Amino acid sequence: MRRAGAALSLAAASAATIVGAGIADAVDTDIAISTTAIDFGQVDVGSSATASVTLTNTGGDPFGPINMFGGAPPSAEFNASQNCQATTLPAGGSCSVTYSFSPGATGPFNDTSSFTVSETTSQSDGEDFSVSLTGTGFDPNATTTTEATTTSTSTTVVDATTTPPTTASTGDGANTGAAPPAPPTASVTTSSTSTTSTTLAPLGGLPLTGVAVPRPAIVVKVDNVDSEPQAGLNQADVVFEEIVEGSATRFAAVFNSVDAGQVGPVRSARTTDVDLALALGDPAMVLSGANDRVQQALLTTGIELIGEGAPGLVRRPDLTEPHNLFADLRQIWPQLTSSGDAVPIFGYAAPGSPETGTPVSFTEMRVGAYDVRWDWDPGAGLFVRSQLGHPHALADGRASTDNVVVLVTEYTVVDDSPEAHTVGSGRAVVYLDGRRVEGTWRRETATSPFTLEADGQPILLTPGRTWVELVSSEHELTDG
Repeated sequence: MRRAGAALSLAAASAATIVGAGIADAVDTDIAISTTAIDFGQVDVGSSATASVTLTNTGGDPFGPINMFGGAPPSAEFNASQNCQATTLPAGGSCSVTYSFSPGATGPFNDTSSFTVSETTSQSDGEDFSVSLTGTGFDPNATTTTEATTTSTSTTVVDATTTPPTTASTGDGANTGAAPPAPPTASVTTSSTSTTSTTLAPLGGLPLTGVAVPRPAIVVKVDNVDSEPQAGLNQADVVFEEIVEGSATRFAAVFNSVDAGQVGPVRSARTTDVDLALALGDPAMVLSGANDRVQQALLTTGIELIGEGAPGLVRRPDLTEPHNLFADLRQIWPQLTSSGDAVPIFGYAAPGSPETGTPVSFTEMRVGAYDVRWDWDPGAGLFVRSQLGHPHALADGRASTDNVVVLVTEYTVVDDSPEAHTVGSGRAVVYLDGRRVEGTWRRETATSPFTLEADGQPILLTPGRTWVELVSSEHELTDG
């Protein structure tokens, strides 16, 4: 917030989503604030987005002249201006505070703007307000530059005079036929530098090769009851494990960077999947079906649904129903007509970033009724998965990942079906590179990315694949 006469010039930008309501009271005045949380969503690096909160005089008398104290967000990515200073608001009148988000890098950002509105020159006579600000920097064409140097050596004759060959003689009169010394030469070394651009995957942060990008994310609902070995989970960019009926679990596997072949067994969706899918931008979902309530929720969001009967979805005759429906995503992507490009849901560390956290060799937890264990394999540089007391077998080997993100979420039961609430906040424990980082997770709206933090700093994942364990409060999480 700037005082009168110091309003910022903010660039025009796309609309932001404004969520939340309420105020943080110190002195009770007649000023009401329209919202206390702004989520800018995804904003391209190098551009800006703006959003405003409205301050309204709800009393019957004029309020003012207004003095504004504080308000400027501390971080460089967020800024503020206002038109309230020195104004008097009539009954029902309003003024506004406008915030901007201008990311200089990819990944999630957050800050808080705290300010006081007073009718006097004393801040202690005013009412305190606080607005939380979140946004994610996104570069759909993120590139890394690689320089390759080629060295070649050529030989150039310095003395160009032609000397006829002569015959050398030894002391006994024999001719050796040896040639005279070669003329002096100089070696000239030349170097050339070529630059290549590599697009980074929005859902993993690794260079993309061999696929058409940008393109939508596809969420595939994968069974986890009497269904091992599943197919395709090790090709997913992100896998969410969620609790379903009977305290069993089911996977929502998210694909974008790899043209996965067979994925399955494909099963039905749950209400948990609605908010998870919306974080991915405008994805498609492959599913075997859904009950009426879930179907209506999915249709309301506009998510493109691909079900049995569509090209690329077949039932394998060597397996029994309902555990035999599989999807070939190479045939699914060309069918998509209304889905939008994938967007990041986590932030990723740059190469060479300093290590953080505590070394661990394993972590164990309960996800519903399933005992889940991840062991760090330093040779492979991966966490490998076990469930129900045995290694988790997939069609192409053991389930593995670069990152394990444990989110403690609230579950409620609707129509006998558990639903994980992934909009809000809670405890988070992140395992990456054989280390453990304790922190929190936060998501302001269903379209927001996940913000992971430890001691006020973002937790950035290792570029690569990620499994997200959506555990309840009865998780029994241990590690060592």
